[in-house]
Amino acid sequence: MANNVASKDGRPFASIGKRLEHIQIMMGFGDEGGGVQMAKNIRVTEGQWSGWRSGAKPMRLMYGLRLCDWCEEYLEGVTLDYIYRGKGQSLT
Repeated sequence: MANNVASKDGRPFASIGKRLEHIQIMMGFGDEGGGVQMAKNIRVTEGQWSGWRSGAKPMRLMYGLRLCDWCEEYLEGVTLDYIYRGKGQSLT
């Protein structure tokens, strides 16, 4: 049976999704259930976070700002420029 789900790279917001996934890992939430923790900390549903991280749905600016504000204390380099355009310093 063929897999009807588009690959992550073929999704409209795949590049943003890859960066969100990288942020999740760098924040220490890469293990199973990490998406739940990310969603909880930026006050969205797990489904919203999952849709953004998979690259299937656009992340509205207000949520990008929440993510930046929350990450600021723990991880340098999470900016709107990084999230939406992939520009800025690499996350370490």
